[in-house]
Amino acid sequence: MGHAQGVRRLVEEDLAGARFERCDLPGAVVRGSAVGGLEADDPWLGRPGEVLVVNGVDVVPLVEAELDRRFPGRSMRRATTAPDVPRAVLQSLHTILAEEWEHLRYALRDLAGC
Repeated sequence: MGHAQGVRRLVEEDLAGARFERCDLPGAVVRGSAVGGLEADDPWLGRPGEVLVVNGVDVVPLVEAELDRRFPGRSMRRATTAPDVPRAVLQSLHTILAEEWEHLRYALRDLAGC
């Protein structure tokens, strides 16, 4: 759903087992809904300014700390283009892969129109 279409409200919908892949969900609000067993994978969640609020608590710092504990290889490195901004190696890799994926999407779209 594009931003121009406005906000879509889902009320008393059964979305149990639904999968959201490559969807834009920033700003989505879940209220009074069962979310036990919810799995979320957002490789960009640790970006500055990103929040994920669960029951009034921003859990991003907690998630980052747990990932650092589990995966010591996520060590922070200084970016060569912005040495004053520490970035996780994995975060940099995700950024590169996301950009390459976008290039592929546009190339395939353009080639399909030929």
